[in-house]
This record gives sequence, structure tokens and C-alpha cells, in this order.
Amino acid sequence: MSKKGTCFVIMGYGIKTDLATGRDLNLDKTYKNIIKPAAEEVGLECIRADEVKHSGTIDVPMYEHLINADVVIADLSTNNSNAFYELGVRHALRPRTTIAIAENKLKPPFDINHTVIRQYEHLGTDIGFDEVHRFRQELIDTMKTILDKEDVDSPVYTHIEEQDQNVVMNRSIEFPPEYYQAGLGILSYFHKLLKEKYPGVNATVRIIQDGLVVKMIVETKDGDKHIVEKALEEYDLILKGETRPEEYFGASAQIQILELKNELRMAQVRIESQKELLAFKQTQLKEQQIQTSKLVEIISNGLSKPALSEVHIAPVIKIDNILNQQSIIHNEVNEALQSIRNLKQIVDSPETVEMLNDVEGALSETNADNINDSKGVSKLKIFLEKVNNTEGTVSKAISTTTAGLDLIKKLARNYNKLAPWCGLPSIPFVK
Repeated sequence: MSKKGTCFVIMGYGIKTDLATGRDLNLDKTYKNIIKPAAEEVGLECIRADEVKHSGTIDVPMYEHLINADVVIADLSTNNSNAFYELGVRHALRPRTTIAIAENKLKPPFDINHTVIRQYEHLGTDIGFDEVHRFRQELIDTMKTILDKEDVDSPVYTHIEEQDQNVVMNRSIEFPPEYYQAGLGILSYFHKLLKEKYPGVNATVRIIQDGLVVKMIVETKDGDKHIVEKALEEYDLILKGETRPEEYFGASAQIQILELKNELRMAQVRIESQKELLAFKQTQLKEQQIQTSKLVEIISNGLSKPALSEVHIAPVIKIDNILNQQSIIHNEVNEALQSIRNLKQIVDSPETVEMLNDVEGALSETNADNINDSKGVSKLKIFLEKVNNTEGTVSKAISTTTAGLDLIKKLARNYNKLAPWCGLPSIPFVK
């Protein structure tokens, strides 16, 4: 004969007084007429703590049953403190197959309101015949269900599983120097594309630069992992030219289509710009013909790598790092604002002053806690790109004074320190 499973029962013994109502309840009636027959009906050996045979303290065998029992039934009637304590121990040790019951006049403490408590009617000295049969059958059905399924009924494990659902996906790509700025821009744009294509996905994208290696770290809920992987595959096809922006967004999304096309064009511009910068710094470097297809091949290989092992993490709060980051952002923004105000005093071009006013207004609203969405940093980037265009009116208006050039260089340094937090590319300021 195969060994029976066990049902361990947590409850008071004999007649107990419910101090909240003043009623005396014979809890042995509940055990002998309802709980024990129900457990035996489903093939379990039913054991109550007073039936445990032991030679010393009851604590050791009690904890063994709380850990090992196939089912634990806790009768919380009369607000029995021992029963509440032992129920808490079981919830901490086992994620499932725990049943809480009580007579229907119990007023449980607030902290246990989120636990399902099955109720029965107790008459005090006895329990009615019909109620015995009704509740016994309810316990039988409940035990059969929880033994067949893997549902978690412990609030402790429910909370842990809810917290332990974040998944981190890591893509690491090493770029040759001439492709670095273009590749960084392409990877940084993925976060914007993901939010526009799949606005319901809760994901954060971080870009980490380490020499010529760029790491794109995507953190999302486990349930959204397949959507992020799908978006990476789709972005890969766009970069390789196998999917056109119009096909990806749909013909009606004109703004998103134009933005994506502009980002792809900017990649080619960054390649050419970086090529000139490297040639300027390294005169012995032979010129190489730079093709967008080479950049696409590098990024495609990186994005299409098999996903690394999933890392399940619980939230970690690092107060020191957050405060340090906020302090750096605050200082850089303030320095940039002061440089803009000084610059407005020395330039004569109304167009340039108007653009500086626009950047100043947006940058003044920058929030160090939400730097990712800063419009001010993005507008500062556009302004500096216009300054770098030596044929433009903005560049000509500023290059007439040495003080203007010095202020622009300070602004460029401020921007390049803020850009990584915003997912924006650095700007090589050559003037």
C-alpha cells in the first residue's frame, strides 16, 4: 500500500471563548465532524498538533509538519494567536496548499484580509447537521483542487513572484572608430522606436559606453520580453533595408516615418563626419570608403545574437548613486544655462538669439529625476549641430568673437556630459 499524504491541522482544542463576541465554541466538533473526515475522503492522513507523538518539545515536530505536510488547514476561529502564528510560518515556508477557515462571526485582523478565509456556521456547543455536510464537501473540493494545481496561495510568495518579474536583455557591440558615433546614434534611437511602435510596453533602455564598446541594456517585465525581442528583430530588418519605414509604421504615421528616415540619413552623415575627424587627428590613417551597409551588418550581427541568459532581479535602490547623478545633472544644466545667457549678450544675430531663448526655456524645465525626457538637452544638441555647420548663419554669427567660441565649447562639454543620460549621441565639437 502506498504511503498516504498528510493534512496537518492548526487550531485550538476543546471549548474556546471568542473574546470578541463572548461565545464559547467547541472546536473539537469542527475537527472531528468536518476537517478530519474531509481530509480522509481525499486520501490524506489528518493530524492535529495534540495528536503528534513526541518525547520533548512540541515545537520540532510541529515545524516539521508545517514544512512537510501536503496540506495545512488553519482554523482561525476565536482569533487564536497560536493559529495565526503557525499560519504565518506555513505561508513563509510553502507557497501553496494552505487553507484558512473560520466560523462566520470571526473578525480577522487587517493584515490577513488579503488571505481567502473559508467560513462555516458554528452554533457554539455543536454544528448543525446540514452545515457539517455542506462545509465538509467544500473542504473536500478545495483540497482536490489545490493538490491538482500549482496555484500560489501564500501572500509571501505571491509578493516575491510579482517583484521577481524584471528581465534584463543585454546587447554589446564593439564598433570600429569610424562607425562609433553612427552606431551609438542608431542604438540610442531604439528606445524611441520601441515606445512609438509598442506604447504599452513598460521598458527602459540604457546605453553604456566603454571605449569603442557600446552596451544596450533593455529592462522590462517578463511578460513583455517577447515584444522587446520582436522589436529588435524588426529594427534589424529596417537597418538592412528589408523593411521600409512606411511598411513598419503604416502610411498614416507620417511623422514617425520621417523621423526614422532622418535617423537613417543621420547615420551616414555621422560616418562621414567621424571619418573626417579621425583623418584630422591621425594624419597617417588611410582614408577608407565608408558604406552604410557595413554599419548595418555590424549592428545586425549584434541585434540578432541569441538572447543572453535571463537575469531575474528584484528592485534595488541605491540612494548614493541617485543623489550623485542628480547633483551632476543639476550642475551641468546650470552651467549650460549661464553660458547661454552670456552668449546672448555678445551675438548680434536676432535668429541666433531667438534660438538661444528657445533652448534656454526648454533647458530651464529639465528635471534631474526625469532627464531621459528632457526636451532642453535635445534642443541644445540641435543648436550645437547648427554651430558646427560652418556655412550656416548661426555658426557665422558666433564665430566672429573669441568669447563666443569659448562659450560654445563650454556648452558642448555640458551637452556631452548630459547626453548619455538622455540616450543621445555625443557631439565632436570641431571649430
